[in-house]
Amino acid sequence: RCLAALSADARALLDAYYRDGQALIEIGAQRQRRPGAVAATLHRTRQILRQCLERQGVTWCSIDPVGPAGDRT
Repeated sequence: RCLAALSADARALLDAYYRDGQALIEIGAQRQRRPGAVAATLHRTRQILRQCLERQGVTWCSIDPVGPAGDRT
């Protein structure tokens, strides 16, 4: 439910970063945005997801800001 509540752009950004393992620089270049802006959007999106999960009764949630591939700045 929480992922479905996100905008299509926010879901695509999460997919690019976490599923596809793209670096912030790559994502920014594709979207004509600075890497810092991409990182800020990811941060806000993770906050939204965390808040949604907490409202649904999830008492802990660790969303790794770096992701499985390590530092991808």
